[in-house]
Amino acid sequence: MYCRNCGRQHGEEDTFCPNCGSPLKNVQEIKQNVELPMTPEENKKANILSSVSLGGIIFSYLVNNLYTDHNNWLFFWLEKISGLFVLVCFVLMVYVRIKYPKNILGKVVMWVFIVLAILFFLFLIWWTITCNLMIKSCNG
Repeated sequence: MYCRNCGRQHGEEDTFCPNCGSPLKNVQEIKQNVELPMTPEENKKANILSSVSLGGIIFSYLVNNLYTDHNNWLFFWLEKISGLFVLVCFVLMVYVRIKYPKNILGKVVMWVFIVLAILFFLFLIWWTITCNLMIKSCNG
């Protein structure tokens, strides 16, 4: 390909002419290929949303596994709605990953969600197999 301004030959991937510096592609094409960095405000907002999402998962775990007083009506209802709370935290994390894909904390928290989901499904498989074996041993 050749530069429209000076006529010098250039490579296919070149965005600007190496000789005269004029743009070789349409300005719109150049703007579409450039990824803008996150502003500090966007990064702060993504960090806050990611922290809320991770905090919600930790809170849900604490309510379900560490507090055992079922006579307290507040914790009774918190335990009942904690599954919905985890789902809301997951949706919030997906929103952060879509809106702010370059945020580091968002990436880390998403990997935490992925690992927890894998562990949960492995537990369900183990629990199903164990229950099935127990039922078969009782009928034996």
